[in-house]
Amino acid sequence: MFSETKAAGYDVSSAWWRIQQLPSVLSGGQLRLLHNHKLTMTIRDLITTRNSLVHVGEPALHLIGPSDQVKVEEGHVRVTFDQPLNPWSTVSIEQAKHFQRAVEAYFDEVLFPESGIIKAGVIIVRR
Repeated sequence: MFSETKAAGYDVSSAWWRIQQLPSVLSGGQLRLLHNHKLTMTIRDLITTRNSLVHVGEPALHLIGPSDQVKVEEGHVRVTFDQPLNPWSTVSIEQAKHFQRAVEAYFDEVLFPESGIIKAGVIIVRR
């Protein structure tokens, strides 16, 4: 017999909000992230994918009584349980390449612009 504990939710909006706001903060409110650009949407997808890989969505099971999944064999305890699908197999090589391009664009335009000063570009626009 098992009791179940649901996984705690993770607020995806926190990291995404910070990524969206940084261009405005760095430019004194002059620039913003272009929300509907394919690379920008890919960054949001990356955050969502990362969270699904790191924050396990399956409930935790706690043994609270006898079970056929727990047996004592030859002085050892054997526990049998279903293993959840491997979340790492959900990301394709092509998807990883898209993620890389999007992150590189954000780095080049927001975090480490060539001139050292953030300016309008592919994913950054004037307000």
